[in-house]
Parts: sequence; C-alpha cells; structure tokens
Amino acid sequence: MDIRRTKKGKKGERPPRKTVAVLFGGPSFEHEISVLTGVFVLNILKRQAYDLLPVYIDREGDFFTSPAMFDVKSFSRGDTAAFTKILFVRGTVCRFGKKLQPLAHVDCAFNCCHGGWGEGGGVAALMRIYDIPLASPDAALSGVFMDKLLSKPLIAGMGIPFLRYTALKEPSFCADPAGEAARVERTLGYPVIVKPARLGSSIGVGVARDEKELIAAAAQGFAFDGRLLVEEYLPDKRDINCAAYAADGEIYVSECEEPLSKEEILSFREKYIAGGKSRKSTFPAVLPAGVAEQIKEYTRRIYKELNFSGMVRADYLVSGEKVYFSEMNTVPGSLSYYLFTEKFSAAGKLFSSLIEEAFHAAAYKKRSYPATGILSSLPAVGAKSPR
Repeated sequence: MDIRRTKKGKKGERPPRKTVAVLFGGPSFEHEISVLTGVFVLNILKRQAYDLLPVYIDREGDFFTSPAMFDVKSFSRGDTAAFTKILFVRGTVCRFGKKLQPLAHVDCAFNCCHGGWGEGGGVAALMRIYDIPLASPDAALSGVFMDKLLSKPLIAGMGIPFLRYTALKEPSFCADPAGEAARVERTLGYPVIVKPARLGSSIGVGVARDEKELIAAAAQGFAFDGRLLVEEYLPDKRDINCAAYAADGEIYVSECEEPLSKEEILSFREKYIAGGKSRKSTFPAVLPAGVAEQIKEYTRRIYKELNFSGMVRADYLVSGEKVYFSEMNTVPGSLSYYLFTEKFSAAGKLFSSLIEEAFHAAAYKKRSYPATGILSSLPAVGAKSPR
C-alpha cells in the first residue's frame, strides 16, 4: 500500500494535492454508526480536490488504514484483518512494524468518531499533539459538551434556558437508592428523564414517573456511565435540531428540524435500526411564530461566543412557545449535511468548506516558545526543584 502526497511540482505545474485524514470508529457505543459516517464522508470527499487517507480506529483503540475502507461492506464482511496498522509520527502516518514506513503526510483531519474519543475530545487532542489542522470542534469544547452535566453551567452563563436538573453519582446512589430518589423528587418532582452524562443517541436513557421507575432507570443508566443527568420531563415536549458551521468568515445556521418519534423519547432503534429506513422528521419544522428564529439565534450565539469550528448540531426541547437547550452534538450524525442540502455534490462542497476553514485557522495558530536556560543553570547532581 502506498499513500503518499504528491511532491511539489515545478514552476507552472499544479500545486500538490493536500491529504485529508478521515478518522472514524473508536472505542464507543456508537462505533458502528461512526463507521457509517466515516465511509459516507470518504465517498463524498473523493469527488473533491484532496487525497484522502481513511483512518479507522478499532474498538481497542488501534489505528488502521486501507483503500478498502471506502466500501462499507469491507467492515460488515470482516475484512478488517487485511487493514494496515498505522501510527502517527508528528504529522505523518506510518505503517506500524519493526521499521516505520511513512505512508502519507497529513495536512488536515476530519473527525467522524461519534461518542467516545471523538465527541469527548480525544481525537481533537491527538491532532493538536500532532500539529494537524482539524476540520471539527476542538478538544476543550468537545469534552465540555460531551458531558451534559458539565455543559449546563456554561449554557447558564450565556443566559440560554434549559430544564431544571440534578445529578446522580453511582457511589452515592448505590449506598442509598431510596435517599437519592427522595432527593430527586424534592428537587424536580416527577416525571423525570434519566440520561448517562457522557453518552449520546439515546443510549441508556429512560423516563421515570415514580421512585420505583427512577431506581430502575438509574440502574440502566449506570451500566453506561458513573454519572447521570436527571432533568424534568415535559410530556408535551418537541425535539428540535439546528446545525451550524463557519466558512469564509461567516456563521451559517440551518433551518430547524423536528425528528419524529412514536415513543416517549427518540430512541437509538428509531434513529438507526427500525426497518433499515432513514430517520423520519419534519423539515423545516412547523413551529410557532418566533420560536424557530429564537432557536437559530441561540445556536448562532453558542457557536460564535464559544468560538466553535467545524459542523455542530444543537438540540432543543420546545414546549408551547418555550425553548430549552438540551445538548450540543460536536460530531452529528452524517455531519448534519442534510440540514443544509439534499444533494451529495453540495454536501461535498460543504465538507470541503470545513476543511478550507481549518487551513485558514491554522495560518493564525500561535506556536509556543518555551523558556530556555533553566536546566543548563542547575547543578548536574542533586539539583533541587525551583521554588
């Protein structure tokens, strides 16, 4: 396998094509969904002016590449044993083995890892270490918004409304389930919705109307995370999504979408499995006058004031004409292209604009210059730490 960047041409020749690494998979409950998104993005971007490097992260956290990764059937057929194991050495991807063999210099990375390392900030941090521009949100924002409990104070500081909530921690809950349930009832009343703090796609989520159901929902949630978000449940709520990205100095915000569900909560089964059919939604969502504009204004503010990059999707709950922020998806399903265009050709241009924005931002990146001379001034043996 040979995936090398074109050498710099002579005067008058076209400039070398840039290599974009598309990362997907990873240790996550959403591993297979991530594979679908990664393969989708690879096939969309292959029509653009880039050399593409697929980077699949398996469930153990090892990195692989292969031209076969453009075909999703290579994963369903179990062809992964033929993939080439790789590692990053600064900005270069190398074949793993007794002797490292450079395969490609990476000019930019595109994060398609749902949940886990992807939305939790691990992939972004890795690219920062390797000094690779990233066409996706950075590590800090990814980590904060992956944690639904951690993101609440940040949203509160912006004056954006959200539902009343409290937290459950596994050690305290296991020590006194009845006492913790009583605290939830005093704080919020019933019904409530119980969610793992650091998961997505409705995994481990349940609705509780009394103490017995709360204890059962908490037990289910703790199978996935040691911290749970418990918030008031609105029986008449509507789920509304709104995406945003930046390009050419402008922030673009989508129209609102309303995913449709026959269940109390939009489930993982409805999103990805039910009959193998695409998700059902109303787009644009039919909302009371002013509500859609309020949602778009909140989304734009969050993106701008927190200095987001890449594509994100903000999820809201609407009850009557009241809007509540729910969560931010920093690696949204199919990267939310469908909220901006139905055409694959336009989706390719959309993703390319995210890549070009990453190149533009990298030009303004500041490099660190560490202080020198401290170590050379210390005695060679038995040096004490500076005070």
